[in-house]
Amino acid sequence: MTLARKYRPAKGDKRYTHSRLTNGRGDLLPSIDGRSTWARLMRDIIGSMTNHLGGENNVTEPQRMLVRRVACFEAELVFLEDGFARARSEGHAPDPPDLDLYSRMASAQRRHLEAIGLQRVPRDITPAPLDFAKAFDAQKEAS
Repeated sequence: MTLARKYRPAKGDKRYTHSRLTNGRGDLLPSIDGRSTWARLMRDIIGSMTNHLGGENNVTEPQRMLVRRVACFEAELVFLEDGFARARSEGHAPDPPDLDLYSRMASAQRRHLEAIGLQRVPRDITPAPLDFAKAFDAQKEAS
């Protein structure tokens, strides 16, 4: 038994807890209002990317971490794009440092997306053989 495992409470023990962020029950970030535009964008993008990867049950923990980073980049890129559009509508050019930041963030996001995989992963919707047999038997008995 490893030293770390020796002193860690068992999984059934209430003292064995994970942060609200990693156990899926918490807020997106503890210090922000989950109703903000940024938080909604993050949640929507995380959901879309998770579906892209085949659904919640098919996403590995490293993929989940990368999805979160991609979502953060996307939310920030959207806000930068909004600033560019506002500047143009007022007859100004976007600030060069903002354009540089946008370019670097978009490149970083692309690298994260390549690591995750750009091809959609289809979710397996084939029923398990035992579930199919039980449903077949139930339908047979009902007729």
